Amino acid sequence: SIGSIRQSDPKEPLSLKLSGLFLKLERFLKEYRPELIAVEEVFSQTYPSATTKLAQAQALVFLLAGLHKLRIKSFNPSQVKGFLTGNGRAEKEDLSRVLFLMMENGVLRGISKEELLNSHANDALAIALVCLMQRGE
Repeated sequence: SIGSIRQSDPKEPLSLKLSGLFLKLERFLKEYRPELIAVEEVFSQTYPSATTKLAQAQALVFLLAGLHKLRIKSFNPSQVKGFLTGNGRAEKEDLSRVLFLMMENGVLRGISKEELLNSHANDALAIALVCLMQRGE
């Protein structure tokens, strides 16, 4: 199963959004006990405000990794796209197509077509796959 963490109220103050995200991520880490965290590097020249918010959220991930003594590996979007599609400049649709093919061919088990329709979840899944493939698992 894949998914994404959703904020309940977009009008909530940033401090509450970040503290809520921190608590949700911490619950996730305690429940699933991962050995490694893989993240996408923050990169955006188009939307500076979004870049700042993503960087703030990512800082929480790095903080939690440190608190839980977990290794963390970062990937830039072109690395992920290149690894899975053969083209570092592939579009999101190309990446989705590869993930759908992997699901249909039994490489990805326990993931539904509906779950793959979420582009944020797709990005997270792609990053996790690249991390695992590079580790040889």
